[in-house]
Amino acid sequence: MKIVVTVAGLLWLSVVSAAPPEFEQHASRARVNFALYCAGCHQMSGKGAPDVVPDLGEYLGQFAQNPASRSFLAQVPGASSSPLSNADLAQVINWILYTMNEDQLRSDFKPYTTEEVAEYRKTPLLEVIPVRDALVEKIVHSYQAGK
Repeated sequence: MKIVVTVAGLLWLSVVSAAPPEFEQHASRARVNFALYCAGCHQMSGKGAPDVVPDLGEYLGQFAQNPASRSFLAQVPGASSSPLSNADLAQVINWILYTMNEDQLRSDFKPYTTEEVAEYRKTPLLEVIPVRDALVEKIVHSYQAGK
């Protein structure tokens, strides 16, 4: 058991150390907010429920770096209508990206800002699944075109 805890701790530190210093300041609070407002559907692992709740580790890193889809993460109903402040929501989104999508983030990735999240939340999505499917298709197409 001690080995598992040690390995888990080292993995956590490796994720945190790859993130910018300001991420580390807010990681604990973001994790708690994720547990309170997101994990009920997405689970603490972010895996969600197949065919019902999306896996947060699947495409979000790519969504966050594509200008056509970056707004999506703050516009989905669970995010746009959450009681979290814009600053707290930006921290939760960044926490998800740095802990569940780190392998997808390019070195020039720009974390979400409070102002950016505030702007995106002004236009929440009502039809999430068709928008998500179209964005996934666009991302997959752009990835394939880049090969």
